[in-house]
Amino acid sequence: MIEINLLEKKKPIELPVILGVDLNKVNKKSLVIAYVLYYVMTSYLVPNFKNQNKDIQDQIVQQRATYNKLKKEVDSYGSLTEVMDAFTKRIEELKSREALVAQVMSKKSNPYKVLRGLSGSLNDDIWFNTLTIDDEKVIKIEGESISFSSVGDFINNVKELEYFIPRNGFSSETFGMKELKEIQDQLYGENVTLQSFSIEGKVQSYGDL
Repeated sequence: MIEINLLEKKKPIELPVILGVDLNKVNKKSLVIAYVLYYVMTSYLVPNFKNQNKDIQDQIVQQRATYNKLKKEVDSYGSLTEVMDAFTKRIEELKSREALVAQVMSKKSNPYKVLRGLSGSLNDDIWFNTLTIDDEKVIKIEGESISFSSVGDFINNVKELEYFIPRNGFSSETFGMKELKEIQDQLYGENVTLQSFSIEGKVQSYGDL
């Protein structure tokens, strides 16, 4: 007895050939795994990599902006050598000014306060004929007085003035009698005996100008 199956046999699905690869001959399980991997990469990994790459790019841009800002500030000062040269030059200028001020102060020669002090130390019966102060601060006074005691009082009073107090290792007498003698002269039409004196000293300071 012969049986004939009249049902048409279902043919398998034929896959196309892609880039020379016959997909019908490729393991179907491998294709499924490859598709899953492709899906995961395109759906999750690639976007994540893109986000990370964008974050890195943003950080690079930010760091570059910071670098450019710092570089601009550094460039505004010039090179380190130029900055140090300018600083050294400024220091030398200040030293030069300080030396100049010291030189000027050491040569202060305004005798106003000294003369005022001398005038305030005089009694009514003593007067000056000449008074000189040279560049070395040596003072010379020639004058006359009616009484000897007035000359002595004047010298003692001047020695107490700050302008004649010994300083800077100066040990000699700063103000004293050089010569004293009696002379005959007329005063208000009368013959009188006067004390003619010569005083010499060394000005120690002109005081604050």
